[in-house]
Amino acid sequence: MNNIKRFFSYRKTEKAREKWNKDVNIIINYINSSKKKDATFYWSQLVWQEITMYIKIGEQVRKDDFNWLVNRRGFDKDMINYLRNMLIYVGLGKNIKGEK
Repeated sequence: MNNIKRFFSYRKTEKAREKWNKDVNIIINYINSSKKKDATFYWSQLVWQEITMYIKIGEQVRKDDFNWLVNRRGFDKDMINYLRNMLIYVGLGKNIKGEK
């Protein structure tokens, strides 16, 4: 990764981290209301992992890739919406705006 791409990746990760920290109470509510057996693991590991992975790739997320990933991971509706909104927030989700 060249220095310019690394810089923008770092900035987007910081932006995502700040939003994640602001949203921690919302995420805790999602965890508490989730019917998933390991909701805490899904949120703390998998959702965050996908956010940082897409930031490191640094390209707009394609709709087909996004749908494949969330199905493969078994994300519920709240996880999918949060991931989508976060990718839009950091500037990588223009292809998945307005999806349901």
